[in-house]
Amino acid sequence: MQDLIENLRLAKVNLAKAKEDLFKAEVAVYESVKDKLPEEGTFKEGDLKIKMGFYYKWNQEALLLSKADFPKDDPWPFVSEYKPDNKSIKYLKEHKPNVYKILLPALVVTPKKPSFEILGMKDDDND
Repeated sequence: MQDLIENLRLAKVNLAKAKEDLFKAEVAVYESVKDKLPEEGTFKEGDLKIKMGFYYKWNQEALLLSKADFPKDDPWPFVSEYKPDNKSIKYLKEHKPNVYKILLPALVVTPKKPSFEILGMKDDDND
């Protein structure tokens, strides 16, 4: 049993080192191409694909305050628990930016960690 425990310990150490090496490699790649990356979307170069994006989260309290100022003749783009109706939000953003601005204090945008993929490798090999 002690050999199995030692093997597990060694595997965990190797995994931690591999994750650290992977992080350093991703940082190096990111630094070398960061000026070419879109804020949101996919960048490809050779066998490398980097996905960029954001997480969007709406602050519920701020939405309640925004709703009071929101024009009654425009559709409120949230349903029940103020979950975003992305189709309505996109419409307001593109066609009624002044109305959309009323909602912005409630929006929290957090960048996603870039996703790195080596094309041709199985998904298991990329994680």
